This record gives sequence, C-alpha cells and structure tokens, in this order.
Amino acid sequence: MRVQMALLALLVLQRTTPGSQGVPSLAVDPTAALTVIAVEESSQAPIEGVTVTIALAAPAPWPRVIRAVTLFDGQLSVAGIAPGSYRVVATPPDAFAGADRWSPVTTAQSQTVALGPGQHPVIHFAFKRAPVVSGLVQTADGKAAAGVPVELVESLSTVHDRPVLAPVRRAASDGAGRFVFDKLRPGQYYVRARPPAPPGAPFNFVYAPGTTTLRDITPLAIEAGDEVNLGLTLHSVPTVRVSGRVVDANGDRAANVRISLTALDRTTTPLSVPGSGPGSELAYAATTDAAGAFAVSAVFQGLYALRAVARRDDKAPILAAGVAEVEVATADIADLVVALAAPARLTGRFMFNGAEEPDPARTQIAMAADGPHNHLLGGLSRSGSWHADGRFEIEGIFGAQRLTVGSTGNWFIERATLEDGTEASSAPYPFVAGRTYSNVRVWLSDRVATLGGPLPAWWDPHAGIAIIAFPESAWLRKPDSRLVRLATVSMETKRFSISGLPPGQSYLVAAFSITGSIAGSPDWRTEELFELLTPMASRVMATDPQLYEVVLGPPLRR
Repeated sequence: MRVQMALLALLVLQRTTPGSQGVPSLAVDPTAALTVIAVEESSQAPIEGVTVTIALAAPAPWPRVIRAVTLFDGQLSVAGIAPGSYRVVATPPDAFAGADRWSPVTTAQSQTVALGPGQHPVIHFAFKRAPVVSGLVQTADGKAAAGVPVELVESLSTVHDRPVLAPVRRAASDGAGRFVFDKLRPGQYYVRARPPAPPGAPFNFVYAPGTTTLRDITPLAIEAGDEVNLGLTLHSVPTVRVSGRVVDANGDRAANVRISLTALDRTTTPLSVPGSGPGSELAYAATTDAAGAFAVSAVFQGLYALRAVARRDDKAPILAAGVAEVEVATADIADLVVALAAPARLTGRFMFNGAEEPDPARTQIAMAADGPHNHLLGGLSRSGSWHADGRFEIEGIFGAQRLTVGSTGNWFIERATLEDGTEASSAPYPFVAGRTYSNVRVWLSDRVATLGGPLPAWWDPHAGIAIIAFPESAWLRKPDSRLVRLATVSMETKRFSISGLPPGQSYLVAAFSITGSIAGSPDWRTEELFELLTPMASRVMATDPQLYEVVLGPPLRR
C-alpha cells in the first residue's frame, strides 16, 4: 500500500498543468527529484510511516499538494518534480506524538528546498520519541503492589505559589507492580497512587517517591525522547475529620447553614466531573445542626476553601455567608469557627452608547471576585433575571469585586458609577457587607477598535504561530477580559486583524509559538506569557474606535 502511495505521488507530480507567470511549471523538462530520510534522533534508526507533504513554497492559483509516506528504511524518493521552490513537511507517526487532554499532539518539521533542473537533493528529518514515564509500585516492606490506581498529574495553575494539580492520565499497576504512561507531551508532571483502603476510610494519595504531603512533592521534568523510570512506595496515612461551628453576625449559633469544603490545590481535568460527598478528595458538604455545629469526615490532606452559606432554599438569594481557608494535614481539626456576614446588593440600569433605552442585546452584568480572598469568594454573587428595559440587579456580593458584562452584542463597559458618582469599574471595588447600592449606572459602548497590519516576511502559515493583543496594564489582563484577543489571519490579503477591542487603552501586540508548553496550557492567557511577550511587543495606543496599523516583530518561540 505504501509503495502504491509513493508511485501515486510520482505520477501526480509528473502531471502536466498549464504554467502561470511567476509560478514554477510542473511541465518543465528536465525535471528534478527529491529524497527524504527520516530517523529517530538518538539511535538514528529509520522511521517508517512518516507522512511527507510536498507543496510549492509560494502561493499559486492552482496549488499542488503531494503526500506520501516513508518506507521501512525511513526513506521516500520522488522523481519527475518540476524545478522550483518547495516546502517539505514531515509528520511522524503516533509513537512520536504526545497526547494532550483533547487529542494527539504531533510536532511536524518542515524545510524549504529549491530544486533546479536535473538536481536530486537529499533532506533529513530527525525526530524524538514522545516521552515515557514508567515505574514500580511497592509496599512499605518492598513487595510489588498489584492493581493499585496510579495517576499522572500536572499543575494547571498555582494557589499561594503551590501547584494546583489535576490528573491527565490514569493506569493501574500490573501483577508485577509496574505501570507505564507513554506518548506524553514534554512538561512537568507528578505521579501519585491511591493506596488500597477499607470502604469509607480512604488513605491519602502517595506521591512519588513516597510522600503524602503536597508541600514536599517534586515535579518530574521530561523532554521529548526521555524515558523515565521511578519507584513509588505506598504509605497508609488515614484521612481526617474536620469540624467546627458557625455563628451569625451577633455571635449566636447559626443552624441549617450549608457547609462546603472544596480543594484549592487539586482539581479535575476539564472533561471529568468533580466528586462530592464523603470519600471524595475534592469536595465535601455538610449542614450545621441546631447548635451551629458541623463535621466532615474522610478529608484528604491539602488546602481547602470552606464556605458557610445561609439561604432559604437553593434557588433563593444568599442571606449571609462566611469563608475560611483550611489547611488539612494528618490530624483532626475540631476548632473551626466561621462567622457569617450579610452580602451587599446592587441595582441599577445600563446606558447604551450614552442613552437610557431598552436592552438591544440581552445584556447581563456579573461580578468577579478580585482581591486577597478571591479564591474563596468567587461564585457567591448571582445576577437577577434579564430585563428588557435595561435594568439589572445582583445579589450575594462580598468583598472586592470587578464588574463584568456579557451580551449577545459587542458591548463593553466604559465606566460604572454609583449613586454618589463614585467610579466602580476602573479597579476592584470594595463593597461593604450588608449595604444596598441603588441607582448604579453602567455605561456601555459597542464602538470598538481594530488592530491590524501586514504579515511579516518571516510569517509561515504552517509554523503554528499566533498573534495576540493584550493590555499594557497588567491589572486589565484578566482571564475573562475581552481586552485580550487573538488575531485572525488572511493568507489571501496577507494581513492579520484583531477586532472588537475597547478603545481608550494601550495595547501590546506580539506573536508567539503555540507549540510545546503553551499549547498544552489549560489557558494560554497567563501572566507568564504576557511578561515574556512584553519586551518584544509592538505598542499601540487605541484612543478611538478605528483601525490602527501595527508592525509585527519576531515571534516568541518556546
């Protein structure tokens, strides 16, 4: 079958097509030939099954693309090629492809070759195999442990400079206690196992090489071609009981208050469903009794957000709430006291392009916690029902919050003013507990700026490069911000465009590679990326809703 594909490539390349001015003709005689050799980098062993794509390097009105695969000797030879400049892309088979959360990630390689009449160059590609992590699970007395669930985890973000871990691959140790995770992406990982335990009394995770304390774990940094073998020794460290009491603003016991205990340093992969209830290592729930007391059992080691929420029912607004950060170790916790406070409330209306008129785009306002306790307060506020006349209300506001807006249109917040004229949208606003903020005005606009420019000479549509615009002010670079946007690229016009940006801001525009660690990131809009891009970015002051021309600098490659 592969021989037939190679022959097909030869026949297609020899097919005659009317020439076009400025484009190499496939009918020119004598012709050229090309040989591609693909090997594994460390061993120099030939790689069978590498997909080779050959295409004219310059855009043509009749684009010709040839695809074939290397044979058992890692080679592919194609004859009868018309002279010209060609781009050759080699994509390795699955053994060289790391798998991320969604699909395999294969790093293709490319070269540009100029073929003259009668020439027969040989071009080489060398690939590294996808990393492999394997190991042995054993008991404390050195015996192989079979059938133990093992997880490969990575850090999605940080909390207090500690990694927030999520499993990306799962396996079980075999009869000899061995496990393997293959076809990985290069990056930093951790390996953990769940020791066998009696029903209802789970033991804590054990992280390689043999600790149950997240503060003591060390990342495993792997690169393409690495084959890492490690040992993991099990320890039976019991989970613990967390208990305490809830009091109201007067210090009196608060009964029938819903308690949630949610892990801050561990989470799940995006496609999985978080657990809850006794025995889950991520989220627990309880309700205070008549004395305001609560207790949660079988809690794993780690850092948790504890929330106490009082409301009439699950659909009703929050009457009062209290939060705390809890560090769970190896001993029971029995002295927690959580004090409730009344939330703030906000009501008002939208002003669309300066006018008080009906809502044209089903606009809703929301709050985003933004302060030292944002990881505890996020999600407590709730917007009311949509009003066609442009009114809004928000319940359950605690602490410093940012105003955000969502709509079916292209609206963004220009400013927001409280009843006394105080600006509440330029920075996180510290809302006072129990206070109602009435007659708030949120001024919206759909007059946006566009940043664009010509694609630079180094631009390669196959190189995996993205162009991004982001605010020069670090405070505005929030994950949910519409001020951070990616460009669309047109190879027909050879231009890029970034539209829908609110004017009145200083933006930085830069290009970066979306291969490697950035591609595998759960969210590429990270401050780490912005800091790397800032020194090389082009600065644009977008004062008005118009098009601003941008000259793009060289890309960031990682």
